[in-house]
This record gives sequence, structure tokens and C-alpha cells, in this order.
Amino acid sequence: MVRMGFYLGFDFGTSSIKAAAINENGILQKTAIISVSMVSPRPGYFEVDIINQWLNGFLNVLHSLGIDIISQAEAICISSVCASFVPIDSSDRPLRNAIMYGIDTRAIEQINVLNHSVPDDMLSSVSFSGFTTHSIIPKIIWIRENEPEIYNKTKYFVESSNLITSFLTGEYAWDKPTAAGAHLLDLRTHSYPQYLFEYIDIDKDKFPPLRAPLEILGGITKKASELTGLPHGIPVSVGACDINAEAFSCGSFDPGRLLIVFGSTISLLFTINKYVAIPGFIAGPSILDGTYRLGGATSSGGRYLEWLDKTLNIGNQWSSLDLYRPSELLMVPFLDGARLPYNDSHCRVLWYGMSNATEKTEYLKAAAESMGCEIYNLISILSQDLEIPACLNVSGGLSSNLEFSKIISNVTGFVLKRFKNTNASFGDALMALSSLKGVDQARLVLEKLERLSDEVEIIEPDFALFQEYASKRKAYMAAIEGIQKLITLDKE
Repeated sequence: MVRMGFYLGFDFGTSSIKAAAINENGILQKTAIISVSMVSPRPGYFEVDIINQWLNGFLNVLHSLGIDIISQAEAICISSVCASFVPIDSSDRPLRNAIMYGIDTRAIEQINVLNHSVPDDMLSSVSFSGFTTHSIIPKIIWIRENEPEIYNKTKYFVESSNLITSFLTGEYAWDKPTAAGAHLLDLRTHSYPQYLFEYIDIDKDKFPPLRAPLEILGGITKKASELTGLPHGIPVSVGACDINAEAFSCGSFDPGRLLIVFGSTISLLFTINKYVAIPGFIAGPSILDGTYRLGGATSSGGRYLEWLDKTLNIGNQWSSLDLYRPSELLMVPFLDGARLPYNDSHCRVLWYGMSNATEKTEYLKAAAESMGCEIYNLISILSQDLEIPACLNVSGGLSSNLEFSKIISNVTGFVLKRFKNTNASFGDALMALSSLKGVDQARLVLEKLERLSDEVEIIEPDFALFQEYASKRKAYMAAIEGIQKLITLDKE
């Protein structure tokens, strides 16, 4: 049998595991998706059962790809949600559920203590804005204080995706971009923050080596090959978190590219050629050597829209929206507190302007407008220090919603470009390809895709509507400031 040679990518999300198989020319051969779920044992706590949801889910999604694909794999790469992590013991078994990213707010008390007690130079070495709910160190301290038996048994704290890659290879690592995104990287040395670890009494040996995303973590072990059907010895990339995979899927890994991911949350990644410190944004190295990024995630996105639908029973009425006028409502869409750039877990949802005549479609449109206002605000902050491109790359499940994307374009005034058939799992597959064949092969793949009209969608703003939205953009910021004043008064 002639070996075809496939490169496999897997993206582990909060609601699904997606898989993609491409050939050496980057042509998509097959995709697969299975549903998974988080658990919330207490309000503000979000976790994933790694074994039952992600490890078994990985085996199931491999089965969905089929033996003809996986038996001819040349390399694989895996991503998961940024800043999710799990402690493992000396037998390489998870000691508890994985603790999820910034939506998990269990460590608020630890965050406040650290931000007030850690010397400024140590704090700024890992975060220009202090620790947030996206930071892993406060959550590790929470484990030490609330689950000491788990902390003491911990061999490594590992990325959630690395638990899967270690199952395949027996090797452990944190990739540097994700470590920076989780405030685990000394931005001056690109190593773990040793002085900070000593200051807060965290054992530095509980963290595996730091490596670059496109390095080879290791090869598929014989045992993993027998369990999965993947060829023994094929390389597994170190990989990076989901937003980096999304960036790779649409060519946003070179400096000057700004990516907005419309997923369960809305994430932003701006690849640049130097370090820039902007309060509220996460800085760090990017995927390729010598490149950097600013980024972060909001608390809005698909989760907010799902909650809105559940609350009001709106249903899928996107095609019924009147896109030629702003809504009569103003919303602030933070279910779990504002993250980027405010880092305030107390800043929550606000609705203003309702009456007994307000229709459900107005709520839906206002929700999309609120996300447009948030993106516009974030980009406005970045533009004070950086040159913003006129065209934004967009990805994520919500980006395929034409009505949603048109509202975002009209509110922000930016052209949006979306690759129709790519996602984070495709980006992971491209990273696997790049690990073996070099990044120029990925660039060539994306250049070919961009020339195909049926592969790329361009959404241009209606500038008359953009002007009409000026008052709403201003009102949105006034609402944020008003909420912050209310929080201050409530604390008094």
C-alpha cells in the first residue's frame, strides 16, 4: 500500500474536540468533531474531567477520522484552551479535574493577595497588569491552600493539551506562548520566574521544561500506538493553545496580523515584532522565533449568546435581524466579570433601554453590538501604541454567522477576512506539517487558499452605519465606567 501521508490536528475546546487531517499540500482530507463538556461544581468554578471527557474524547475522535487516515499519519499537533491546567502524580495520572481558563474565578482572593504583596518588579516580569483570573499561579496557590494533599502529590502542573501529548509520547512541556499567556513566563528571560516562585514558595520542580511550539515533543510510543492506531514513532509537536492554532489556520502568525476569534469567548491576538507593554493585555513570545504578541480574551462571545437564548428563549432569529439600523438597547456582556483589559471580576452584565415593546430580536442584535463595541474599545487602546491593519482576520464558530459578522464590521469599521474551511484543528494540522517541513510550507498553503474565492469571505463595513454607531460606542464606555463606579460604591 502506498503511504499517503497525513498531518493531523486536534483542538480540545470547552464544548467539543475537533480534528482535521491534511496532506502535504495542506489540502483538507477529513474532519471530525465530538461533543465534550465542562462541569461547574460551584459558582465560578469551571473544570474538565480529563480522562472521561478529553482522553476518551481523543480516542473517539480518532475513531471518527478512521483507520485509513490515522494509520498513515506523518505527524500530529494538539491544542487546548489557553491557561487550563491539571496536576499529575508520579505515575503520570491526573490528581483532579483540569481547572479551566479565565472564566474560572475561584482564586479571586489569592489574586488580590498576590497583586498587593508581590514586589512590583517580580509582578511586572510575568504580567504588566498583575495577576488575573487567567493566571495559573493564583490557582496553584488555591490548590495548595484548599487541596494540600493534591499539591503535595503533584509531580507536574501541566497544560491540559500536554496531558494528551504526554499520553502519546511520555514527554512533558509547557509551550512558551501559553506559559506567557498564563503568566508563568519571565518575559525578560523567557524562562520560568524563579525569583517569583521562591518568593511565594512554589516548588519550581513542579513544572516541566519550556519549549517552542513547533519543536518536536517526542514520538508516539509503542503502547500509545497500540491503543490509538497511530503509527509508532511519528512525531508529536509541542503545540500551543487554541488561539495560536487559530492564528496558524489563517496566517496570523507573522507580525502585523491581528486576529479576532469569535468562539465561546472572544479572543484577540496581535502578532508584532517587538515587546510592547500595554496595561490589561497579555504580552509574550508568539509562535515563531523572534515574534511577539499582545492578546487576551473577553468574557463575551458564544457563551453570552447561549445564556441570552436560554434566558429569553430567543431561538435562531439571526436572519430576521434588521441590520440597517442600530438597536434601541445597550448591553455590557460580561457573564463572569470583565477580563480584557479591565480584569475586574465584579463587572457584570448590564441591559439598558428595554420597554414593553422591545422584541426578542432587539436583544440578539444588541448582544452582537456590545461585542463590536468591546472589540472597538480594545483595538482603540492598542492603536495608541501600534499601527492597526485595516483588515482583521477572524475565526471561530461565530465568524461563520454572517449577520453577527456584519454587525461586528459595522460597529468597528474594520474589514473582516475569514477562511471558510479552517479552524484551530486545521491550524494544528498546519503546525504539525510545519514542524516537519518548515513554516514556508504553511505560508504556501495559505497563499493558495487565499486565491480561491470559495475559501475566503470578506465582509466590509457600511461606513454610514459605522457613523451611526458612534453614539453607541460612546455609551458603551460610559456604561463600563458607570458599572465601575457602582462597584466602588457597593464596596464602600
